[in-house]
Amino acid sequence: MPTPYHPSKQVRSYPLDLRKRDTSSFTAYGKSFASFGEIAQGRLSSGKDFLVSLPIDLWSECKLVCKATHGNTLIDAPRAKARQLAELLVTKLELQQGLSIQLGFESNIPIGKGLSSSTADLLAVIRAFESGFDFQLIQTAISELLVKIEQHDPLHYESCVAYDHRRGKLLQDFKYIPDYQIIGIDQGGTLSTQAYNSTLRFDDDYITSYDQLYHSLAEAFMQRDDLKIARCATKSAAIHARRTHNHWLKNVLSHAESWDILGVVATHSGTCAGVILPPDTSQSTCDKIIHQAQQYGEVFMTRTLRL
Repeated sequence: MPTPYHPSKQVRSYPLDLRKRDTSSFTAYGKSFASFGEIAQGRLSSGKDFLVSLPIDLWSECKLVCKATHGNTLIDAPRAKARQLAELLVTKLELQQGLSIQLGFESNIPIGKGLSSSTADLLAVIRAFESGFDFQLIQTAISELLVKIEQHDPLHYESCVAYDHRRGKLLQDFKYIPDYQIIGIDQGGTLSTQAYNSTLRFDDDYITSYDQLYHSLAEAFMQRDDLKIARCATKSAAIHARRTHNHWLKNVLSHAESWDILGVVATHSGTCAGVILPPDTSQSTCDKIIHQAQQYGEVFMTRTLRL
């Protein structure tokens, strides 16, 4: 797969003289990293839903093949949401005539696990269009597009951010990613993030807890304290397990207290938990934790994104 995408500092919201460009035939690529669930997710007393992303080194890549044709622009995409987004982009770029656009995907992000696979696919589509048609959308414009498709993760921000995923609004950019190894544990099955978000309910006691958690997490990011950030992730996972009666996550958290780790991160709308370790953790220590974690599900390794 190509090297990770790095946005240009020269940002414009639409292509210049795009219709004059020769688009007879070309192939372009775009890619997006994933997020291991959320460091925290909940609702604040302000009424805003929030999540705090945790970018990881898993990727979705989109291949865009464009050819000249006659009549209305045709879009071929294997995923319905990707096609819907491509149609929005074609309209935005005034390319409704004369093109055949084919999209394909390669991804190592597990689907339906709370690792932002759907958002990563969509952002990869945007990156492929940007590359192929020589333009770049500002981050707020990307949010406006994505929110028309689904509630989404803020993967278009290359750091941990607090984000209102329902409204597609940035709440706070922490401009930092903690340095972690992560042992992922998947309990199995799949969970629809959209279905989960549609049934969210928060009692006042939980909202108070989330206010306190958000304040602690923002402070930890300001200090760039990876241990404090991991502890906030563990607290969010515990609140989530209690609020949703997630006995599997409760068991993982209980057992993890005996492990020499930094904390546990949850995929709040998924099926995974992540054991957070320092970046220099030895392989022998990882192997011991993996052996114990396997009783709770399928285990996989990843790490936070380093750009």
